[in-house]
Amino acid sequence: MVKLLLLGLVAVACSTACRPPDGCVPRSTRCLVNRSQICDADRYWRELSDCDRVSAQSGGPFACRYVDEETEEGRVVGHTCMPATDAGSEASR
Repeated sequence: MVKLLLLGLVAVACSTACRPPDGCVPRSTRCLVNRSQICDADRYWRELSDCDRVSAQSGGPFACRYVDEETEEGRVVGHTCMPATDAGSEASR
């Protein structure tokens, strides 16, 4: 009985932890359903930001878009939430 219980616990734990990697390139980013995501070192997509939540908290519309620009802190490259007025047609890139 104990072996059966342990086998069940391992199966439940593995159902989430043992899934195959998404196959993404680590540190790459993307937009998916108005959310920015980053590929972690284990090749799984992780959410960086939910642009709908950013919109709700900021009081203005935000959309996920690709950014490639130089700032005072250095170069910024990747997908992130930006004000929707600036996002334009790039929101789905």
